[in-house]
This record gives sequence, C-alpha cells and structure tokens, in this order.
Amino acid sequence: MELLMEFDDIKKIWDTQNNEPLYAINESALHRRIEKELVSSRRANNVSDITLTIISVGVAGFISVYDTPLNVYDYAMIAALLFAVVYIWMNRLLRKKPEEHADKSVRRDLDHAIANVEYEIRRSRTMVWWYIIPLAIPALLNMTEGSPAPWQWVMVSGGFVLSWFVIQWGLTRHLIPQKKNLETIRIKLDEEV
Repeated sequence: MELLMEFDDIKKIWDTQNNEPLYAINESALHRRIEKELVSSRRANNVSDITLTIISVGVAGFISVYDTPLNVYDYAMIAALLFAVVYIWMNRLLRKKPEEHADKSVRRDLDHAIANVEYEIRRSRTMVWWYIIPLAIPALLNMTEGSPAPWQWVMVSGGFVLSWFVIQWGLTRHLIPQKKNLETIRIKLDEEV
C-alpha cells in the first residue's frame, strides 16, 4: 500500500491559476520508487534461492554424515534435496536470462518487479509438490523403519505441516498484496498514458 500512496502523492499537483487539481507524473521520482521495488523483489528472489539451497544442501549433508548406515529412504531424501537444488538454480538461470537485455524504463521496471513477485507466488504455491511432499514421504517412511518416540513423529510431521503454513502465511500476508499493489500502479500508469 505504501507504494500506491506514494504514487498518488507523486502525480497530484495544484493549478494555482484555476484553483483546481491537475494530475501529472513526476517520472523520475516514480521511476526511483519503482526501481526500489524492483531491487526489493530481486533481493527476495535471491534470498529465497540461496536459503533453499543452503537448507537443502545442509540437510542432505547432515543425513549423509549422521544417519549411517544409509537406507533407501535416506537416499531418496538426499536425491529429493539435490533435485530441489538443481530445480531452484535452473529456474534462477531461466529467470535471470531476460534481465541481461532489459531496457531501462518505468514500465519495464514495473513489469519486471511484478514478474519477480509472480515468480515467488508460483514457487510458493507449488512448493508443496516439488519440495515438501518429496521430502515428507521418505522421511516418514524412514521413521517406520525404527521405533521413534511419539514426540518424534509429532516433531517431524509437525515440521512439514508448519512449513506449509509458513508458506501460506507469506503468500497471503506479503506476496499477493505486493503483487496487487504493483498491478494497481501499472493500471494507474496506463491510465495516465
């Protein structure tokens, strides 16, 4: 909402001769604000990529070092984690490629910021299928091999459920409102043009 209010402040000026409001866009101020949104959305993408990679590699390393001897479920979890890392970085490369030839304009930067937020929304919505379930199934099956205490079942399954809730919270509280805000700016910008 902050960007939308700033956009409204940027475009309203007062005609002192006729005593009525006029509307104009201070393009440089608007472009600076949209560039901040673009940098913020890029940073969010980078943090997500790096964090998921560190977690995945760290957990895969932990399993391979501390859960010996490895069984088929351990190998399945390690494979799922390494697949997730490859998936994250392949998508990163595909996402970054168009940035190399991007022209600098208010509309281009705004569209790019929206695309970055849309990417995070898609990733969050599909994460249960390419990350949580491929890890949860072998982890829970692995627990059936031993005799874990009830609290261990609660902790492991609760961790997967909690991760899903955290993803949903991020979607509803941050990503979707951010996308709506940026799209409203695009609509207002199109109206002005």
